[in-house]
Order: sequence, then C-alpha cells, then structure tokens
Amino acid sequence: MNITKFNFITNIYMLLTMAEPICLRA
Repeated sequence: MNITKFNFITNIYMLLTMAEPICLRA
C-alpha cells in the first residue's frame, strides 16, 4: 500500500514539474 501511495505522489510531482515550464511560458 505504501508503494502505491509513493508512486501516486511521485506521479503528481512529475506532472507538476513538467507543467511548471508550460505555465512560465504561457
């Protein structure tokens, strides 16, 4: 269960880090 939660958090973190440059560009 902890691994699934960790993967979920890492996925959200990766999405935020990938979306950050797009927000700065917009």
